[in-house]
Amino acid sequence: MNAAAVTNTLSLAIRERTRELGLLRAVGQTRSQARSLIRWESALIALYGSAGGALLGTFLGWAVVRASASTALAAFSAPPSSR
Repeated sequence: MNAAAVTNTLSLAIRERTRELGLLRAVGQTRSQARSLIRWESALIALYGSAGGALLGTFLGWAVVRASASTALAAFSAPPSSR
């Protein structure tokens, strides 16, 4: 997913939560606290999404290799990190 898609998704999430954020501000949350809340939620969603995608991709790769064990794809190995 490219940066524009991530930005668009996060901005839509904020627009959908306008009333909730307004209510939090009405009961005493400061602008700084609201920004911090949004940043932490974004970071957690990115972390869980990345970890979930990596695990799901590895599992599906393993499953495809396992299902086609009689072909040339008989050995499964997860790629090393790109760095």
